[in-house]
Amino acid sequence: MDRKSLDISIVSSGDPANKASSSTSADVTTLFPLPLSSFEDYMLADDRSSHPMIIVMLVDVRGSLNEQEFRESVRETVLAHPLLRCRIENLRGKNVWIPVLEQRDPVTWEVLGPGEDQQRFPEVCPLDVRAGQGLRIQVYSSEQSARVVLELHHSCCDGIAAVQLVGEMFARYGRKTATSAAMRPEFDEPDALLLGRRTDFQTGKTESAQPQRSLFQLCGKIRRLLLRRASRLADSGQLAQHEARREAFVPHRQAIFFRTLTRDVYRAIRGTVIRQGVTFNDLLLREMLLQVRDWNAKAGLASPRSWIRIAVPISMRSPVHATMPACNLVSYALVTHRMQECDHPELLLKTIHEKTAGLLSGREGLIALRLFGFLRRIPGAMKCFLSHRSCASSLVLANVGEVRRRFRGRFPQSEGKWIAGNVVMERISGVSPVRPNTLVALAVAEYAGEVTISLKTDGTVLSRDDSERFLDEFLARLLSQIPAEESRPKTDTGVSAT
Repeated sequence: MDRKSLDISIVSSGDPANKASSSTSADVTTLFPLPLSSFEDYMLADDRSSHPMIIVMLVDVRGSLNEQEFRESVRETVLAHPLLRCRIENLRGKNVWIPVLEQRDPVTWEVLGPGEDQQRFPEVCPLDVRAGQGLRIQVYSSEQSARVVLELHHSCCDGIAAVQLVGEMFARYGRKTATSAAMRPEFDEPDALLLGRRTDFQTGKTESAQPQRSLFQLCGKIRRLLLRRASRLADSGQLAQHEARREAFVPHRQAIFFRTLTRDVYRAIRGTVIRQGVTFNDLLLREMLLQVRDWNAKAGLASPRSWIRIAVPISMRSPVHATMPACNLVSYALVTHRMQECDHPELLLKTIHEKTAGLLSGREGLIALRLFGFLRRIPGAMKCFLSHRSCASSLVLANVGEVRRRFRGRFPQSEGKWIAGNVVMERISGVSPVRPNTLVALAVAEYAGEVTISLKTDGTVLSRDDSERFLDEFLARLLSQIPAEESRPKTDTGVSAT
């Protein structure tokens, strides 16, 4: 390994925020080769050209985005987050992170002319993380606005880290383009040395040094995964056959769809949730269970005894990870109910509220991480677990919460929206990847009082129209929570690329 190349890449020139890193750059080299964590190995093993493990983020800004300053901000952000400039190599049977000597420019910039459609959506396209391609950015820019698309390999970072990267990137940009009299964004510089502690959870013990008593929990988890086989969401072919459709199935490659609930709509829904004594997250889970049952019923696949399993990403972050660079500090909790429980929505909501608070905890996440660690120690076990035939969950549902609370810093604001120098960040959305037999991933995030619901689907088996129908039906379920006597404001919807 070339230590000098790593020392140089740690410090970005010209940004005072990066000077704190210079004194520790030599120490950072001792981290590498850095073994992949269990979760990172899991994401690498599940990566396929047809189903790449890529997180997609969309940022819509108002104002003229300056190309030079934006590229500089991207470069500085990448330099501050080592895993984004590493490749993965197998050394003595273990996958490890190795710094890449020469960095490629991840930004593609397209200037749109007057009248051109600015609602551009990325298509599903792999990133070769083994060769050091962990990040790809596409910018569609005009004089009045821009859409920035970030694609990040899930082995490099999780969804919260992706949000933090967006915030840091635009904070750096804002510091470069703000007028001398304007307030500038602030952010905490990542501490690269903390990457060595990214597997330290809760008590400070590493994931490989947890008490043996967890073996019983792990065995129970595996037993439930095997015995409670999750129902696969009905695909377009199954729906078409049951609904006697005549049109042929057309696959799609659109990587994200979204809809945005206005402040008034979200406030009205939250009012209903509060009156029922539950949380917004409880409501999301209940409505998604009902959505899966009713969706499969359209294809004649809603057996009362069948299991619906929702995989819920949960953050494993603690104070020790406060300034951790982009990486995976996440695990999964599994919310599992029989379809027949959806016949009693009020009771189902109460059950979710009583059980899920404890389920969506670090303890549950540790069990899942130990499962991944257990599987990767047995030759062929991870491959079998992630085979095309397996359906570990019916879908993925991530509630990111308020985006501003996920960012380690502060922006000046306009009506709750971040001001990054000469642009205003109008909307931030993103979604995690899907895998074979888990056809849908949704992410829900609040920003500036609005809630954006983002969707990713398996375009090889679920058409664009069915993808949008699934999202619209889920949106309608949330809107139905608003009492009839209240006015129902319109929703601001995203438009699919054509």
